[in-house]
Amino acid sequence: MLVSLGLSLASWQFHLFRFVAQQAPAQVPRSTIVYGTGLTTFNGQSDESTCTAMAVNAQGIQSCIVWTILLPGQQAVQAATLPAGSTCLAAQVDQHTGRWICTAGRDTFVKRLS
Repeated sequence: MLVSLGLSLASWQFHLFRFVAQQAPAQVPRSTIVYGTGLTTFNGQSDESTCTAMAVNAQGIQSCIVWTILLPGQQAVQAATLPAGSTCLAAQVDQHTGRWICTAGRDTFVKRLS
């Protein structure tokens, strides 16, 4: 009887350990502000977005290369411009500081991104 009780207790401990309730993974808090060029919607689309990276092509024309779609509860805020006199071939928004930063071509004469 003592052996039976020991086996039952061991079996119960094994099942308790094996079937521990799984916890949901912790959610990473997301910012409610997304810095970029400001709020944009495309014709016929319901998704709101903002441009968060720009580049200048070989013809010297700047265009958005990264569009960030806003999630429910997020809002687009215009990022601070590059310092006066800055020239870049490519720039992206630092989401922590809310400022555009050069990622390529700091000393190249191109149209200033604003």
